[in-house]
Amino acid sequence: MKKSKPKTKYVTSGDEAPKKIYFTQIDILKGLAIISVILMHTYSEKLLAAIGAPFYLFQAVPVFLLLAAFNNAQSLASLKKGSLAQCYDIAIILRRMKRLMVSYTVIWIIQLVLVFWVLASMIDLKVQNPNPFFYSGIDTAILNFLCGANGPGNYFIPLIVQFIFIVPLFYYLALRSPNQMLVIAFVLDLVMEYLSVLSGMPTWLYAILISRYIFMAGLGVWLVFQERVLTPGILIGALGSALYIAAVSYFGFQFWIFSMDSVFFHAFAFFWTLLIVVLGFQYLPSVPSSPVVRIV
Repeated sequence: MKKSKPKTKYVTSGDEAPKKIYFTQIDILKGLAIISVILMHTYSEKLLAAIGAPFYLFQAVPVFLLLAAFNNAQSLASLKKGSLAQCYDIAIILRRMKRLMVSYTVIWIIQLVLVFWVLASMIDLKVQNPNPFFYSGIDTAILNFLCGANGPGNYFIPLIVQFIFIVPLFYYLALRSPNQMLVIAFVLDLVMEYLSVLSGMPTWLYAILISRYIFMAGLGVWLVFQERVLTPGILIGALGSALYIAAVSYFGFQFWIFSMDSVFFHAFAFFWTLLIVVLGFQYLPSVPSSPVVRIV
């Protein structure tokens, strides 16, 4: 079977290993996503709904996740990984885990000591999005660490860790056929959603598992093999996602298979996220020294 080739361009100098081109657009998208996170935690739900936030501000985390998958897959492409064993190069995985977990561990320790030992002894501390495994002993502290600690967005670190392990598989499959890989990712996503409902999975566990973001990981990998310009297929998919997001956010609609979480962060919504990222690649400045990049 003829292998597909990533569309990312690389530059070489003599016999040097290829170096991937830096995507300035990714930094801008991440900067806008950070601003969006701040805004969505600042204003009331009614105001956010009134200004159509589900279509842009609420896309912050999906954009982060799609770009995480894209970056991981692009890295494998730049290193010319081909076999499944090469895609799961232990050195690459350990490097990514180190980059993520060192910072997270430091923040977790600060939270543990400062917030929940010092401040909690001084005031009646109210914790938003508390982890079910609170700091009541060594065992619960370890589980708390593994589940993303406490606070808004505590699901993000566990999700990124799971992305590190699933992206190489999707990249390997995409080398054979990006479109077939995407179909597999979509079906697997729906199967995992169905099993989550069928098993009566606790909501806290569902929140930190990759179940509903499997298709997002697939989209990020798939994008590495595309030209990253708007196509009729992406536009049609995005329109379908927009209808789903509107139905869920403004009319209380939800498919039974997604009943673990009533919001729209499910597979049917992710073509809208893909549209945002593709438009970013296509129209945001690609030069690091541009005024927009300096501002963001």
